Amino acid sequence: MHAMMQSQTGRPPADEAQFKSFISQNGAILERMGVASADDLFVSERDSQPFVVIYGKHPQGMATTVVAYESQGVDGKRLIGHSTRMIEEVDEARFRELVPVAAEAK
Repeated sequence: MHAMMQSQTGRPPADEAQFKSFISQNGAILERMGVASADDLFVSERDSQPFVVIYGKHPQGMATTVVAYESQGVDGKRLIGHSTRMIEEVDEARFRELVPVAAEAK
């Protein structure tokens, strides 16, 4: 996901609209991901909820490698996308270590 978040300028998008525009303009991304539209990439197939994507500066206390995560997850576990291109399934305790601000929002 991080690689997709780098625009042609080498900077990540400022917000979701800019990110979706970049993806839509690059049909190869949609083809490679096997989806019909950019909107399809922003919803988890596991929990059917929109992914939370981090744009701009990370909130204080949040792991800076986290670029996106599932809103709810499944069976007490969530997928987290890292800037290193690694996708990790974590339990709630690990999620709260990596993304404490999400736990505060509940």
